[in-house]
Amino acid sequence: MKKLTSLFLILVILLSCCACDISIEKDDGPVIPESFDIDEAIEYISGQEPEVISVRDTGLLAPARDSETGQYGFINILGEWVIAPKYSATVAFSGDYGLILNSYSCYEYIDRNGRKVYSTYGNNQIAESNHFSDGLLVLSLANGALQKYVYLDINFLTAINANGLPTIDWRWYANYGFFGLATPFSNGYAVVMRQKNANCNDWLDQESAYIIDKSGKIIATLPAGLDADASGVDENGNVIVKTTDNLYGLCGMDGKTRIEVKYRFLKHCEGSLYLACNDKGFWGYLDQDGNTVVPFQYQKALPFSEGLAAVFDGRYWGFIDETGEYKIESVFDDVTAMKSSNIDVSGNKGAFCEGRAAVKKDGYWIIIDQNEYPYICMTAEKCEGIDGCPFIAISNGYVSYKQNVDGNILCGVMTVSGKRVIEPGFGYIDAFN
Repeated sequence: MKKLTSLFLILVILLSCCACDISIEKDDGPVIPESFDIDEAIEYISGQEPEVISVRDTGLLAPARDSETGQYGFINILGEWVIAPKYSATVAFSGDYGLILNSYSCYEYIDRNGRKVYSTYGNNQIAESNHFSDGLLVLSLANGALQKYVYLDINFLTAINANGLPTIDWRWYANYGFFGLATPFSNGYAVVMRQKNANCNDWLDQESAYIIDKSGKIIATLPAGLDADASGVDENGNVIVKTTDNLYGLCGMDGKTRIEVKYRFLKHCEGSLYLACNDKGFWGYLDQDGNTVVPFQYQKALPFSEGLAAVFDGRYWGFIDETGEYKIESVFDDVTAMKSSNIDVSGNKGAFCEGRAAVKKDGYWIIIDQNEYPYICMTAEKCEGIDGCPFIAISNGYVSYKQNVDGNILCGVMTVSGKRVIEPGFGYIDAFN
């Protein structure tokens, strides 16, 4: 009998404990109640100083600006200068090479030891930041107001030029081997257009864009008079095209129209969907055949990424899945798409990256996961003087951010779970690669 009584008492104690407010820790993030209200969680996290942790050097590098000199170099995840800050600008590494602007005069490619490996193409200086994709580099060269492109191989030797395009009257078109448009290669294909002479009028001859393979062979000719989007061939084998009046549509690998050229905006999402804006200014999502998958009912929207898309209902932002069902309710004042470890993704990417998104609520900027669980919270005081979102990039498990420190805007780094690894002290920190 005594034994049964003891067991009963133990059971009562256990049940009492289970009835308490149990706290858990998700992904090594901040400890908050298991059943949490987002507002309470934000208030709790904003009152906590991030835990400072030590990490090992993994070889990742990020462009950074020295807060005293204003010059750029590259740091490792320990916050140490690996390539000294002596450049006018820097672009994140992609594979073995990074791009720097040396003394505001010339772009140069350097290796991870800071050694210059490439700086000019003949007598032409590099004009834009590009990176190797599918083993080829599309190089943009300085040429006044005109664009001038060529493809190089991994040894910085000419791989593809415009000489393989159909012959066009030399009086109106540039008669040498540069493209006027050349997109990065994706899945073995790119989109190119011939470079026009400065005195070539559009009405003389409508220009065609071409889909080419890595040997420079023309796979398809896109409809004349339509410009190809700089994003090139997407993962579905389609190309976004637009008129001179900025109406957008979609063509397939055969050059034929798949989505009618009538939308104010069209952008490929991760997967098979396309974000579009109709003639009334509402946003929705199409499949690659032009069928409406999510109705045109939002005032603003971002592409899908990691299965969710941020949409604005006119008052608040929320997140929907590919059926249009809300997975995170509309409660946020703002949402932004940050830089990622994929530095070649355009600025029109989706909000979620590496399982995290940056949202704003009641003056706080927060990093959340797809369950709306918050990990990092920046108060209005910490964001004072910062234009827009304080979070810069999510890359390889790290978040670079800006913060007001005694009236100075300084940058530091946290893990995606909110642990601080580099104290705010730099003028700028970009994505780690």
